[in-house]
Amino acid sequence: MAFTHQLVYTTQKLPVLFIVHPALKNVMVRPHWHEDVELNFTLSDTIDDFTIENQHFQTAPGRILLVNSEQVHSVRSTQPNADGQEPAALTLVFPLKFLRDCYPSIEQIWFDVNHPDQFSLPQRAAYQRLQSLLRQIMIQFNHEQNELTMANYKFNPNKPGIFQWQSVDDVFLMVVD
Repeated sequence: MAFTHQLVYTTQKLPVLFIVHPALKNVMVRPHWHEDVELNFTLSDTIDDFTIENQHFQTAPGRILLVNSEQVHSVRSTQPNADGQEPAALTLVFPLKFLRDCYPSIEQIWFDVNHPDQFSLPQRAAYQRLQSLLRQIMIQFNHEQNELTMANYKFNPNKPGIFQWQSVDDVFLMVVD
């Protein structure tokens, strides 16, 4: 079966794609893959089925899932109580080119953070630190979000449901509706 190859674009100032998902109500992301490494952090809602290479995960707030390069993945979530009042999930996509520049041997590295129940004590501590850092990113995002006006948002008619926000620092963010 052929899956969609997704291409990820970023800017020079922020070489990581930053996606905030405001609600996980009736979300369906078809199976796809990309060369990039994708980190997903559930903030408030839950995800019914986040599939990575035929492994099925359900998430709750605080759960981190990581998709390695070229892994086929999809998402299905039908949360009837999701209201979009607060961010539900955060996705960070790290382009392979950026990772290669930082770690030339990145293609020999396989990340596994999807099974925290199997972690050693030091791994659990690192996972908790990562959760804390991701929460701090969202606190900063929410702080800056509150300071923005709707004039800072630009609707892209070629990509319905995707809003682009350009800050003073030229940081590219996507808020998926």
